[in-house]
Amino acid sequence: MATRKTWIDDPRWERAAALGGFVFAVLATIWALLAAGAPKMDASTNDITSYYDDHGHRVKIGIATLLLTLAALFLIWFLGSLRTALRRAEGGDARVTGVMFGAGVALAAVVLVQASIYAAPAEARQHGGTGFQLDPDTVRVIGGATWWLIAQEAALAGLLTAAISMVILRTAVFPIWFGWVGLVVALFNLLSIFLAGVALPLFLAWLLVLSLFVWRPGAAAEIQIPPAA
Repeated sequence: MATRKTWIDDPRWERAAALGGFVFAVLATIWALLAAGAPKMDASTNDITSYYDDHGHRVKIGIATLLLTLAALFLIWFLGSLRTALRRAEGGDARVTGVMFGAGVALAAVVLVQASIYAAPAEARQHGGTGFQLDPDTVRVIGGATWWLIAQEAALAGLLTAAISMVILRTAVFPIWFGWVGLVVALFNLLSIFLAGVALPLFLAWLLVLSLFVWRPGAAAEIQIPPAA
């Protein structure tokens, strides 16, 4: 029995979905820029209280949280297209592609948890009523949890990048040099406890290029590393 094709089966739709990785990287970067002004765990009680008392800061946190939530959704959408491309290349039971997809979905889940925890103090201050007092020590605890969630994101990003790079090196579905670069990026991210601030930006930059390759396969042939002299 023939399967009826619909608009979602159009290859152009699959290519458009590949841009989800690009959107994820951009939105995650914007979130990082918006979140940069939040008080650190070692900030004074007065600095923490005054920051969350400011309505403008609470609005900024709300916008940043919305963007990070959208970023996670776009990442999941992108993973669907990426899994299709890698599974075709890997063939067989596509075990490494399965690891990639699992790591990517786990990464998206942790991003969503981080977004919620990050927004919690501002949300409580906004809707807690006139008698609500935000406890600075609670904010510090939330800051510690956020730090560890970011470290876990970097570790998952490392596993995701390593799996993708292994498929690239085995199948040449994308340029081999890009696979080797991916292994370096993966190593940085797997050492996320020490390098999270450096590792995640490297992952996002690598993901931008990967999205280009998935969206436009011909681009891989246009980006070449010149041979060593």
